[in-house]
Amino acid sequence: MNRHSSRQQQLVEGRTIADLEKVAEAYADICDRRIALKHQEATLKLETMRLMKKHKKKHYARDGIEITLEPGEETIKVKVKKAKDDDGEDDA
Repeated sequence: MNRHSSRQQQLVEGRTIADLEKVAEAYADICDRRIALKHQEATLKLETMRLMKKHKKKHYARDGIEITLEPGEETIKVKVKKAKDDDGEDDA
């Protein structure tokens, strides 16, 4: 590599590429939010398991909510059916 191309490479590397930086920041933000959501999910999972045990329930179902405490495992399954509008569409 000659001296001229080395200097040109340094100029290119030092130049700001706004769209690349913007997408990198957006990506990092999404990752941070995903990690925070996983933490919230884990906390709510533990609280749901604690309440199921407190109420001596292995299964709970009512009004579209279904919670199952998995036997032999320290985990739960939670399903919540979304309410339908009069036109049959899911509420958002």
